[in-house]
Amino acid sequence: MNPSQLTIKDRQLLQRLLAIRSDKEAKLRRELVLHRQKFRELLDRQILINLDRQAQTNRLRQWQIPAQILTPTELITFKLTLMNEYQKERALAETAEMLVIEKEQLESTMVHMQKAILWLVKSQQKLQEVVDE
Repeated sequence: MNPSQLTIKDRQLLQRLLAIRSDKEAKLRRELVLHRQKFRELLDRQILINLDRQAQTNRLRQWQIPAQILTPTELITFKLTLMNEYQKERALAETAEMLVIEKEQLESTMVHMQKAILWLVKSQQKLQEVVDE
């Protein structure tokens, strides 16, 4: 379609399309900012979890089997305490793995959003050129 053949209604429609796409771009940019903030929060949380896990692992390495013979009650208490410590370390490891997966998904979403924003910007520029002519 030749730009000189555009009617007033066509121009109005193109202006509305530009406004809609501009709103969509702004919304995507706001969402991207929120995703980046969440990504930073996940990164901070992952660092804290890894530090806690490292401290837990160090505590487990320092545990030693008692040198003297334990009574059955003491032995059960020792085993339960050791089991609880290992469970804590395992829970921290699972949390750390979950954070890595969540971070990767968020990163993928952010890349997709950036591509969508770029496509919208290019599309808007082309549309604006048609309107301006």
